[in-house]
Amino acid sequence: MSVESILDGAFTELLAKAHQPLPDDPRIRKPSTLNFQWSGEGAPLVLTQVGSRKLVIPYPARIQWARLSAGDALDNPVAVTATVRINLTSFTTFGASVPLSGTGTIPTITADSIADCDLTGWQTNLLPGDWLVARMMTYSGTAEWVSLDIMIRPTGDDIGVTDITDAGADTIVDNDGNVVVLRS
Repeated sequence: MSVESILDGAFTELLAKAHQPLPDDPRIRKPSTLNFQWSGEGAPLVLTQVGSRKLVIPYPARIQWARLSAGDALDNPVAVTATVRINLTSFTTFGASVPLSGTGTIPTITADSIADCDLTGWQTNLLPGDWLVARMMTYSGTAEWVSLDIMIRPTGDDIGVTDITDAGADTIVDNDGNVVVLRS
């Protein structure tokens, strides 16, 4: 084997590795679901025994949806009534927090096993290092677990488009409320 072919092979391999995105590259981040779960450890939940849950946001993101659900140990749906308060804080302002729901409604489920949260009025733009701290405020029912799932989508993609929401099919809405209809 010639020196040229060895060098060509090495250069080709290095070039291929250089074109692979790094694991923390925002262009390869996909939507993630944050999960806050309260469990009765095999028994029905008791409000006085559940504490708060904390998650740290790893990258700039926007909340897309939030859902409360409840069930038993076999993951069968169980109707409950519950409310959850989520506070937004950060390491630099820890202790000084604001409600994530802002002027909107806190996550609530009423005599049902699943409820989608209305994000109107919520602080939906999150920054790296933001902390979400969730605490179940009220609860009645026989469920063995209650879960609050929040889907976030990374912002700041590589084409420079941020703060848009997919309103469905061929329509998007920007952060200022402007509607854009895409045509094929």
